Amino acid sequence: MVTILPYEPTFDTDHIRVGREVATGWVWPYAYDELSLTRLHTRSDFDPDLHPQGFVDGEMIGCVTSRVTDDDGTIAAWLDFPRVLPGYKGAAQELIAAALAALRQRGVGRVEGRVTTMCPDDI
Repeated sequence: MVTILPYEPTFDTDHIRVGREVATGWVWPYAYDELSLTRLHTRSDFDPDLHPQGFVDGEMIGCVTSRVTDDDGTIAAWLDFPRVLPGYKGAAQELIAAALAALRQRGVGRVEGRVTTMCPDDI
């Protein structure tokens, strides 16, 4: 059973660990480092509910990031594909569902994302 929690600053170390482990199998091994996460989490528009983290037995097994954007007056959002440790791929859908629920509560009408062959198993 996956427990989904909104972002908390104490999660950064695990977020980095999960991202790096997931990215080892990617052609384009992009993972957040501490500086990138600090920049993300200190933005004035940062919303912890839009960055759900997944835990199993108290250990972070995945995370996803999203943000609300304003596209020509339309409330839209960007949803990055989840980073989920091997063996927990089913948690990706739960993380996406949590992010989409939070985005709906903010009135988002359109969600954009990225799918690439550079990152196998992205959604």
